[in-house]
Amino acid sequence: ENCAPGGPLDKTFEELYETERGDPDKKNQQFLENMLRLVSREQLHSSIRNSSFAFTVNRWGSIKFASFLFAALIQIILVLGSYTPHGTYEEDYRSRINSETDILGKHEKQFYDHVHPYTQHIARSMVYVQLIVCLIRFFSFTWAELPILISEGLESDEDEEERLEITEDDPDEGDDGQGDGVFLFVEDQHDSSDHANHHSAPENDAVEQDPGQRPSRFSMLAVMRIVVTSFPAVYEIMFAIFMLLGAVFDEPLLTCYALFEICFWKGSKTVIDAIYFNMSKMVQTVLLGILVLYIWMIIGIFTVPSLHDQGLCTNMFQCFLAYMFKAMRDNGVNELLVEPVFPMNVWDALIGNSQEGETTIVWNSILWRMTWDIVYQFLFLYILLAIITGIIIDAFGGLRDEKDSMEADLKSSCFVCNLGNFHVDQHGIGFDKHVKLEHNPRWYLFFLMYLRNAKTAELSGQMQYIKEQVWPLKGNPSYKWFPREQTFSIHTDKEDDQAVDQVHQRIASVEAKIDGVEVKIDGVLTAMAKMNQNIASLSASVSFLSSTR
Repeated sequence: ENCAPGGPLDKTFEELYETERGDPDKKNQQFLENMLRLVSREQLHSSIRNSSFAFTVNRWGSIKFASFLFAALIQIILVLGSYTPHGTYEEDYRSRINSETDILGKHEKQFYDHVHPYTQHIARSMVYVQLIVCLIRFFSFTWAELPILISEGLESDEDEEERLEITEDDPDEGDDGQGDGVFLFVEDQHDSSDHANHHSAPENDAVEQDPGQRPSRFSMLAVMRIVVTSFPAVYEIMFAIFMLLGAVFDEPLLTCYALFEICFWKGSKTVIDAIYFNMSKMVQTVLLGILVLYIWMIIGIFTVPSLHDQGLCTNMFQCFLAYMFKAMRDNGVNELLVEPVFPMNVWDALIGNSQEGETTIVWNSILWRMTWDIVYQFLFLYILLAIITGIIIDAFGGLRDEKDSMEADLKSSCFVCNLGNFHVDQHGIGFDKHVKLEHNPRWYLFFLMYLRNAKTAELSGQMQYIKEQVWPLKGNPSYKWFPREQTFSIHTDKEDDQAVDQVHQRIASVEAKIDGVEVKIDGVLTAMAKMNQNIASLSASVSFLSSTR
């Protein structure tokens, strides 16, 4: 019922497809891990849906949107209502309204007297409403989402400990824990009695340990570490803290933290991913730009010290701050220098205003200043910033290519068994029907949900085998029961080879029988020839006896 259209599990489950596509083994392993995470999550959510706190699961998206919407409305009211924060801003606003020297708008006084007080009152009242919504959000997260994060973190720690134990016991042991295994179809409709007997459940189910219940080492220290290192948990905690501070200090501006919810929207997440995936490249490029700026600063200190504005480059510390603050802007290092005086002849442009005998004739010339300024403009403001922009654009292109590649892979081959669409169209029921009716990834997820909650007595031998593979008492889950380039609507080459071998065996058996018959016939003919010889010999003897008489 939950999996039926309109039920709580009638979702796309896009997390299923977040796998490696090049290596089928890695893809199947990640596909199984994604399903196990979803099974654990839906198992907890299913129990919550049957409780009084079902809204923490069923209305989680609405609660998040409501918290964002209230914060956005508060910020809009603050801006349109000319809100002033506590302290000097409010006092300065009041003094300017009451001042006779400041030039004010026509309706400024009326707006301050009639609109501004209501803005203050409404915004601060909405802060308490926002606090209530955020407390509901924090409770929903703590009740429905945080246990999943803690459970996944503890299971990850246990898997790491088991992997280390296996490595210490047998260094040559593989980390995948798959073994040779046996390929088994989930869709096998024939119940093998031998297999069922081999995996028959114990008679006493009460004392049997469920393979899905993996032992965990629970400790408050481990839980605290998982909470502190989990970004969703930290984000929700900070969300509640900012709303609480806004209510305690009566400051609506603190609700602006809720606007970061935009970063988790699908469109915004693409932009953030493009920046995040290339963060190291952009940081290295910025460091390269700071190096260029520092070298240019040293060149400027030695070559054009008198051209700097007074009070901008007295020592290295002040000079570095001035270059960092002003030289990164549109005009580059020209922001730090005095206004240039352009000469009216070539000679003055070459030697500048230096006196005869000085060693800085070339450095004080307008041509050197133009070269030093323009080269920096091209290197830093044009080339370097273009490189950073290109890195971000390339990241967008890479994300788009990855998305297109994943969509093309889903359209060209079966996600579960890796059969190509052309092969299925030619020899099977059609690719669209195959991925919808035979190898639908959601059906595998629903199947594991059923196995996770079903009693052992209700499972067949094959189901029990799969459950032991997916939730082993020791080691990693195995994906060897997934079909690999096999489906019941298509006879595989292996099956065709077996049929051909059987035909050849039958032909060989018939040929052997024919050879046996031929041997028997040859024996009969030989016996008949001997009999004929004996008859001829007997006739000759009879003729001889007759002639002697």
